[in-house]
Order: sequence, then structure tokens, then C-alpha cells
Amino acid sequence: MACCSVLESEGKVFKKGKVFKKGKVFKKEVLLLQEENRSLKLRIDGFGSVCQGDTIVVDVKNNLFEDGITIHWHGMTMQGPENSPGTPYMDGVPFLTQCPIPPDTYFRYSFYVPDAGTYYYHSHAEFQRGDGLYGGIIVRQPPGEDPNYNTYDFDLPQHTILVQDWMHKPTIEKFIHMAYGNGSESPESMLVNGRGPYQNDNDSSIEASIPYTRFKVMSGSRYRMRVISNAILSCPITVAVDQHLLTLIASDGWPIIPITVKSFVIYTGEKWDFVLQADHKKSGAFWMSFMGGLDCENLRAHQFALLVYDEQDDVDDLTLPSNMPPKPEYTVVPPPGLYSHNL
Repeated sequence: MACCSVLESEGKVFKKGKVFKKGKVFKKEVLLLQEENRSLKLRIDGFGSVCQGDTIVVDVKNNLFEDGITIHWHGMTMQGPENSPGTPYMDGVPFLTQCPIPPDTYFRYSFYVPDAGTYYYHSHAEFQRGDGLYGGIIVRQPPGEDPNYNTYDFDLPQHTILVQDWMHKPTIEKFIHMAYGNGSESPESMLVNGRGPYQNDNDSSIEASIPYTRFKVMSGSRYRMRVISNAILSCPITVAVDQHLLTLIASDGWPIIPITVKSFVIYTGEKWDFVLQADHKKSGAFWMSFMGGLDCENLRAHQFALLVYDEQDDVDDLTLPSNMPPKPEYTVVPPPGLYSHNL
């Protein structure tokens, strides 16, 4: 993708909705983000892409009934162009850089983007980040300016991976029960790009009725993948791909000297970029594992996604590819081989 100086903007509307799963039902209010202008490039269905040196302008409307909101641009420095003042007041921290946006009110965020890399946005008000109010932002740069550009062939928006611990009740309700009752704050589950069946239910029909997120590759190519953790609690997540090695090339938006590992650990708010080699000799599908530790270990919160080779677009989303290897068992022990973490 060639980067140029363009202005990307997008209206956003925040609403409440409900999700449930078949079998054992867990009803929960969630926060939804709705586009007002689908023709613009900064999309809010997961992964907005802009270019280094752009100015981002986002009009936010709060459609909640009673709660205020703010949007924090996680990792963005809010520095201005050379010899220009920055915009720290656009950082989205309630009662520090701004007052929360009241219900039925608009607020315009406008800030310059000086650095390329993997970032994300999320609500910084109350517990809204834990109930769905977040998404990724990829800041791209001309290929020649990325020191690790020669390590991959493709850097696709659909290979951005957002992972978070997931609670079966609204996050604020979980914390109230923990603080004033006998409840637990531990998350029951985990989501990958908003998808994935509850892994600790013995009802096999559930897994057949809720899709896994799929990441498609073509054999023989190298793919840059970007992982963002929106974990709410202290939930380090071990990331691994069955029968594949991962070459880490960036951490928290900044390039690093490439290192090839079997797995890596991502903590709350962190971002890792890795390169996956789609082997000429491989075909079919492989499990991508996301194993939660510490607070997530209490209820064995974890999730899977699918790395799928050469799959056609018309494949049923609920049908697992044939000849899938066995799904890995939950564990907090990294798989054998070199692994990496930031501690």
C-alpha cells in the first residue's frame, strides 16, 4: 500500500446491544460502534488504516442513554508536525484531557499521526472498554521506510488480530459483585476479533453454532500479522500457531530486530507484529491458540482462531475444515521452543 497525505474521518455512534450463545445462554449488554459514513477509509469494524503524517478527524456521537464516554488513542503520542504544537487535549482521558462526552452529544477528535505502527482506540470511561468499545488503527508508511519490510510479502487489514478477555456479565456488574459480594472478577472466556465459542462448555453443539475467526493465507507467501490485546484484567495471553514459527518484527508500534519464536506473550494494551511463513508443504487449517494466564487462569479463559490455507471465500463460516488437527488443551505453559515476552 502506498501512503499519501490524506484526511481520514469517520462518524461513530455508540449504542447498546445484546449478545447470546446457543446452548447455555449468556445474555449481556454490549457497546456497539456504528458507522455514519461508509465511504471513508477509517473504518470502525475493527481495523482502521491511515498513513504516517495524516491528520485523523473523528466525530463521535454518544447515543448511550445516561453514560458519558471518551475515546483514548492508545499509543498515539499526540505530537504535532515539526515545529508545530501537539494536541495532548485529544488524548481522550476523562477529567484530565477532557470532560466525558454527554449522551446525545458530539465531540470532534482531531490529531496528527507522526509515527507508523500498530495502535488501537478504546473508551477510557467506566468499564466500557470491556464490553466492546474498542478497535484497531494501523498507521502505514512507505515500504522503504520500514526496516523490516523485506521480511514479509503481504500486510493485509484482515490480518489484524484483536484479542480480549470476555465476561459473561457486563464488566461493571462483575466488579460490583466482586467488591460488595462474593463474586469473582475473573473472566469466563476470551474473544478473537469478537468471535469464538465458550471453550469450557461440554456441549459440542455450541462449537458448531458459533464461528471461529479465520485468517486466510496462500501457501508460499509471508504474512505480517498484528496482534493487539484489549485485556481488561491482568491476563497475559500466550499466542501460538500450530506447526508454525513466528518472527517478531515490531513491539508497541516500533520495529525491532527480528526474532523467530514458537510463541509469545502479550499483556494488556500491548501490540506485537509478527511474520508468518505459509509453508509450501502445508495445506488445510491450523489452530491459532490464545491461552490466558494469571486472572484468566482462574476460569481457564482461552480461545482459538483458524489459520486457513488457500480457502475459497464461499466456504461456510460454521464448518470446520476437514482433517483439522486436534485442538490444543488449555495450558499456561508455553509450547516447547523459544518464546518471547516483554517482562
